[in-house]
Amino acid sequence: MKRYVLGALLLLVALVVPTRAAQAAVCRPVPKNLSLSAASVVGGKDATGTVTLSCRPGRAVKVGLAGFTGVTVPASVTVAKGEDTATFTVRSAATATARGGKVTAALGEARRQAAFAVRPTPGCAPKPAELSVPALVHAGESPTATVRLSCAPRTDTRLTVTSGDRRLGVPGGVVVKRGRTQATFAMTPTGDHSGQYRTTVTVRLAAQALERAVTVNPGLKKVELTPSARPNSPSAAVYFTGPAPEGGLTVKMASDHPALTVPETAHFQEHAVEGHVGPVTVRPVTEKTVVTVSFTLGERTLKATFTLIPPFDDNSDMSMWFEGGPDVQGSEHHRQLNLRLSNPAPENGLTVHLKAVGEDASALQIDNDTQYVSSGDDSAYFTLSTADVTRTTRVTLVATAGNVTASLPVVIHPRITEITLPATVKGGTRIQGTVVLAGPTDVDREVHLQPSWGIVDLPVTSVTIPAGSRSVTFEAIPGTHEETYDFFIMARVGNQSFQSERVTVTP
Repeated sequence: MKRYVLGALLLLVALVVPTRAAQAAVCRPVPKNLSLSAASVVGGKDATGTVTLSCRPGRAVKVGLAGFTGVTVPASVTVAKGEDTATFTVRSAATATARGGKVTAALGEARRQAAFAVRPTPGCAPKPAELSVPALVHAGESPTATVRLSCAPRTDTRLTVTSGDRRLGVPGGVVVKRGRTQATFAMTPTGDHSGQYRTTVTVRLAAQALERAVTVNPGLKKVELTPSARPNSPSAAVYFTGPAPEGGLTVKMASDHPALTVPETAHFQEHAVEGHVGPVTVRPVTEKTVVTVSFTLGERTLKATFTLIPPFDDNSDMSMWFEGGPDVQGSEHHRQLNLRLSNPAPENGLTVHLKAVGEDASALQIDNDTQYVSSGDDSAYFTLSTADVTRTTRVTLVATAGNVTASLPVVIHPRITEITLPATVKGGTRIQGTVVLAGPTDVDREVHLQPSWGIVDLPVTSVTIPAGSRSVTFEAIPGTHEETYDFFIMARVGNQSFQSERVTVTP
């Protein structure tokens, strides 16, 4: 019998008293009440408002708020899930006259209002009450300072701001708005070769002033990620605005991509003005990847970027060029040919083969026709020698790496074999010389001339061997002198120079 009575009672409670969860499930809240902690305040003081909903919602609800002239409230206040009240701050501005109005809470079309009044603000004779300045800043940062007055003035109040060192820039003044008690201003610390320095910041209102000490440390001047001999192996460097102070400087670092990582911090000893950081670790990428590394000292961050490129494959290319320029002469020995891959060699390295092709391929001998490019490298070089050609000769160099080929047309020009001049000449006499090639050239060849002594006059310093010819003449006028002397002429065509026999000049 007792068991049946207990079950009936439990059923009755379940039917009569809904659970909070059930209430939340059917809750459609509207503002039920809006109350204020005070019906009126003195201008410049605050009050607290409380919004009460008609039920406890199953989710957070945002209630819109509005004040009136001279009274500000947040744009909204949020009532948390499962709650029916929320509070907010009602702020008033200093005023010389009484103000009145209503604070409004709105949710959908439903509204609740509460009357609020602002009484005139008593007279205020503000004084500088507090000055907050960072004790340590770094050159290049943009720190701020805050000044607080003893009371809220009825009108805008200007305080003068000065720095004890011109390197710590401050504005000439700062204005505390009427009805407010504080204002902030920016400082601009700079650095120089002297490194750390200490100074003061002062705010003044009439005869009253507050002063605070500031230490300025060197800051970041420049950061770099620069390529090295290997394209995917950058080096990271940091430059400061001045020498590091006692205890040194610690720079924080972070990469925005896992393909390139750097240490979290790097410490620089006292007196350091720059330095490299590392190690910089690089992982292979499958496409061109721009990585940004951030360097932070104090509150300032500078960034540097670096582009990682994927390894050499069948879609890559190569380029070739001669060290010292493209002009090639006959009878050159061990001339260097440079080769550059568009992408670094893959993990197992890369072998490049070089050969000469064409009807006159034998005019170009390759001293080392195979080069191995190590993993991560992108360059190689070959050495070549040319035959002593007696006419302009054309050969093509072909480089092969895997399925990629590159070619370089090479024109081998006949070299200078002779400069004819008289063996003896009297000073002041105009003489004729001839530059002779090993054979005819099929393009115009400019010859640059230079005497061994300034006492010899060359009417022109260059002459041209015309296409189809193998020689050209020039004139020289050796100067007069009291004693016998000799001279020679240097002729240069392309990258080849040739020296004539000596000419004896008599008085």
